[in-house]
Amino acid sequence: MLAPALFEPASSDRSYCEAFGAAPALRLILMRGNEQHRTGPEGFHDILFGLFGIGAAADADLPVAAVSALFDLPNASVDGAWLCADPVHLRPDMGRLLLFDAATFDLAMEEAVRLVAEVNEALAEEGIRLLVGRDPGRWYLRTDAPPALRTVPPRAVRGHHIDPFLPRGAEARRWQRLANDVQMVLHRSPVNAAREGRGEPAVNGVWFWGAGVLPRPAAAWAAVVTDVPLAAGLAMAGGLPCLEAPPPRPPATGRWLYVPAVGPGPAAGEADGVQDQSMQALDSTCLAPLLAALRGGALAAITVHLPRASYTLRRGNLWRFWRRLPRRAPTA
Repeated sequence: MLAPALFEPASSDRSYCEAFGAAPALRLILMRGNEQHRTGPEGFHDILFGLFGIGAAADADLPVAAVSALFDLPNASVDGAWLCADPVHLRPDMGRLLLFDAATFDLAMEEAVRLVAEVNEALAEEGIRLLVGRDPGRWYLRTDAPPALRTVPPRAVRGHHIDPFLPRGAEARRWQRLANDVQMVLHRSPVNAAREGRGEPAVNGVWFWGAGVLPRPAAAWAAVVTDVPLAAGLAMAGGLPCLEAPPPRPPATGRWLYVPAVGPGPAAGEADGVQDQSMQALDSTCLAPLLAALRGGALAAITVHLPRASYTLRRGNLWRFWRRLPRRAPTA
């Protein structure tokens, strides 16, 4: 199992017991399972793509946009290269510009469609054509070739000054100029005027990230169980069965990958209690049923992927009652 909630930031001085106090099923898996340390990248996207046999070059993004678009834009051709152009709220703060992604504010589909139409009309000569995914907070942009960029997901920037996280690479200046052009269009949008009149944050920017072309996954999964668009897109790209999460019961045979989207996790600067709530939801909704299936013999093993290590629990390991969690929590 690989879950975004397990990759949210946590206090580095919290112990395993504190960090996973609200997740008894996860604690049991970590205490009694076999640990395998990870030497490569530790991010959620890195590990998810790695489970499908896909890695990123040192100077390029993982192709998050192209893969997500395969699921998110069923009527669009996935030829060419894609970028995520996600809507964000940029807030001035004492000479800094703080970013808040779409998970932090409400955005109606009608608003997203109107904003995208305004941008497309104003910037048609620039070759800009944004598309809205199944969720109004996911926007995409198609280009003929992958841009020479290295980007950061907006979730990692949430609540922070944007300057250290701006795209890098040979084409960074061009794409930053395009982002500024989009900002100008959004700034004068009637949609944002109405939002601000209601006391809602303006959608006054887009964040480019996840550039690339659709890859060819190579993974020996019997099925992928997920409600995460990126994982669903990887399953589709690899021609694998994709089931909705959470599953009513585990598949009877084969290795299957479970990627549940449970809880948004805390934003930058939020209390550890917010993360604990997300962990509790993940534990009760996803991990506890898996553990029950293992105990009942429906599963042969459970593997949970964390930033620095993976833990595999087999039914025969359940009796290791003397084992304890290490001191440090394996979170990013």
